[in-house]
Amino acid sequence: MTSKIYAIIISALTMLAVIMYVVNKKWPDASERVVRISPVIFGVFDGKRMMPTHFYIDKKSNKKVIADFANSRFIYSDYEDKDAWLATNMPSLKRPHAITFHPESGMFFAVDTDNHQLISFKSLDDDSNESIARYSEVGDIQIGKRPHDIAYNPIDKKVYTVLNSGILRFGIDDKNDFKEIDFIGKRDIASGIRESDLGSDFAVGYVRSLTIVDGILYLSNSTQGNIIEIRNFLEPETWRAIFNKNQPKKYAEKGRFSDDGLIINDIEYFQGYWYASNYYAGNKSNYLSEAAISKNKLIRWKTWEDFENSNWEDLSHLVHPESITYNFTKSENKLYISMFHNGNEHGVGSGVYEIKTGYF
Repeated sequence: MTSKIYAIIISALTMLAVIMYVVNKKWPDASERVVRISPVIFGVFDGKRMMPTHFYIDKKSNKKVIADFANSRFIYSDYEDKDAWLATNMPSLKRPHAITFHPESGMFFAVDTDNHQLISFKSLDDDSNESIARYSEVGDIQIGKRPHDIAYNPIDKKVYTVLNSGILRFGIDDKNDFKEIDFIGKRDIASGIRESDLGSDFAVGYVRSLTIVDGILYLSNSTQGNIIEIRNFLEPETWRAIFNKNQPKKYAEKGRFSDDGLIINDIEYFQGYWYASNYYAGNKSNYLSEAAISKNKLIRWKTWEDFENSNWEDLSHLVHPESITYNFTKSENKLYISMFHNGNEHGVGSGVYEIKTGYF
């Protein structure tokens, strides 16, 4: 396409947007816009290919933080700084998958996944062993094997964590100690949902992530390909499972859509759409995808009825074919996705990318 033709198309799209605004007195919503993916940071950093599972960004902490799990480090910068990234050298950190910030206490909390513990600290600039608190249990709840995700809920001011055994939540008191600790196990979730859906053989498998939207908790029941909605943490009658009708009844930690259906890594709601990432990896490596298995690697839909009926938009063509799409991040009217692979030499497609909608 010549630059002249491209300019004509852009001009036409811009004029269309102006006409729609004049007629409707509002700008078209995201469903009427083009979607693209733009890199924030990717490739090799400080001599190592970054492989992020999570990107945290928030004005209250004045930090942007990448959980670079394969390199057992966090990569971070100040909120407003676009280029001055640094890497932590925290002692004994082992493949952390996610991080969050509790603004009332001023503490960061992270899942130190392959050390099977939670950690907390005040500053990413202090790598000393004394600055990091490590927890193998919270109250009488054992952290157990490979905690996988963590998020702060601004509605109840608590931190929620995905454990292998279930979901833990806790508050922090004015002495920075844990308070109001609650836990619901996988069996509790499964039986609670069966109560509201008699005869269901519903099971909770490998939960890879949690998402909080307007105080409502959504769990990505990854290996089963469905979503668990929890409106009130302690009231099972408010829980439900949301199914894709075409999902095969099989357990799959990775695979491809044609054989295994959805293998959901994470979901997020943004500008009228639900977005989902799926764990589609090839046979060469758990950390490497390919074009042949990239269908529905990144999808979006408008309603849960659309999800149930596979009425979604496949955005996988926007993603590098080698990338494993992972966790989303929503902040300041922007949507980001972390993805990784151990493929091409320069690490293109392994990093943090912004998902943009607009007229380009």
